[in-house]
Amino acid sequence: MASLRGLARRLLMHNGSIAVFTLPNNFVPFHRLERLAYRIVDGKTAYPRDGQLKLLILGKRCFHDWR
Repeated sequence: MASLRGLARRLLMHNGSIAVFTLPNNFVPFHRLERLAYRIVDGKTAYPRDGQLKLLILGKRCFHDWR
């Protein structure tokens, strides 16, 4: 996952951009992820009704004002 930082830099065009990735339900944040501004969001799928969804949201700047 060392290339995650480089990937984020290439994908994020400017400071206001974000990238969203789906994650497996058993995903655990790793140490190098802390170098980036990120949030992990848990949710439910529309179909199937009882499914669970986990999203990784990456940005170049802090999400402190993001809700």
